[in-house]
Amino acid sequence: MNLGFNFDGDYNQATSKHLPTQHNAEVLPDPDDFTREELLKLLSYFEGELQARDEVVQRLRNERTKFLLYDAKYGKLGGNDPMYALRRDSSVTEEELDEYQIGQLYESQLVQLEKLIAVQRRSHLRAKNLLAAAEKRHFKALRELELEKERKSRYAAQGDDVLALLEKEREKLTQQLEIQINEVAESKAETERIERKLEAEKERHKTMVLFLINERKQMLVKMHELRVKSEAHASNISPADQALLEELKKEVTFLRQERDSLKSANKTLKAENLSLKEVVKGQEADLLMLRKNLISSTKLTFDKPGTLRKADFRVHRHRRQGDCHRRVPRFLCFQSTRHLCRLFCINAFRMPSSPTKKTPAMGLGTARRAQPPRYTEPELQELEDAIESMTVTNGVFNRLNTFMRFWIN
Repeated sequence: MNLGFNFDGDYNQATSKHLPTQHNAEVLPDPDDFTREELLKLLSYFEGELQARDEVVQRLRNERTKFLLYDAKYGKLGGNDPMYALRRDSSVTEEELDEYQIGQLYESQLVQLEKLIAVQRRSHLRAKNLLAAAEKRHFKALRELELEKERKSRYAAQGDDVLALLEKEREKLTQQLEIQINEVAESKAETERIERKLEAEKERHKTMVLFLINERKQMLVKMHELRVKSEAHASNISPADQALLEELKKEVTFLRQERDSLKSANKTLKAENLSLKEVVKGQEADLLMLRKNLISSTKLTFDKPGTLRKADFRVHRHRRQGDCHRRVPRFLCFQSTRHLCRLFCINAFRMPSSPTKKTPAMGLGTARRAQPPRYTEPELQELEDAIESMTVTNGVFNRLNTFMRFWIN
């Protein structure tokens, strides 16, 4: 039986499933590529189709060979053969058949069949090559994914360590910042307390200075009266009046010395005030520097975790250097108002001491000097007691630098 296949030699170029061969072309990874299981399934399908196609081709070849042998042996074709119909028609029309052309026709069909088999084999080989390339790409992608997974896990472990270290550094900096804030709050509270205390001392000293000024005015008036009386009774001066005049002169001398001592105390208070201002400026500069260092170290803690420690070392070194120049003497400390009032009240009613009693000079030394004889007038007695209480108490005149200017000038 002749099926009459006419095979084309350009089947490889005419088929729709022809894949052009690319030489020296870089294979780019396709995001829609098949998985390994899908590729194995496709390979099994292709192999099954090729095997079925080979079986069909072999079966057709066997049938064609059988028909050719039948024609060569018996000289006739089957009833279903179109060649038989053509030969019958030619016998009716008395047309001669060319056996050579018929043989060439069958031979050309065999050649076309061989060409088709060769094309299918080349397609099969190309499909195998494509499948091998896809497997290589798939294996390469899997290997890259494994490497990326290991790299990410390693980076994650390192990131956890760095994050833990940064958290510890952050907690440490937070604790240091809280400590510094507490210290600043305590220093502010202490400063406010000292300011309130200074205001109270200021008011009390103001009242004391006003009292001393009034007493001085009264003493000057009495001295003027005594001088007038002494001039009026210069001719008949009694020994008692002469002694009283001498005592008044001594009292004036004593008051002048007290004025000089108050001037020196005022200078000392001015120096102390300047030193205290320098101390306050230094503490403010240290606080500002520490605050800036804390802010900068908080911002740069991921790159330079040791910045805060260096800044603290610089601040402490600056404090140690500044304390050497701004240290205040211990005898210039402020005394409480209650203790000072108690001493003033006790000394205000103290009995007159002996003429040989020594008094400290403005809290600047321990040497005592002889005082002139006391008068019996109550105003002078109160003035002497007040001055003695102020001189006996250590550091009382440290708070008179502002109010004594009115009296000295």
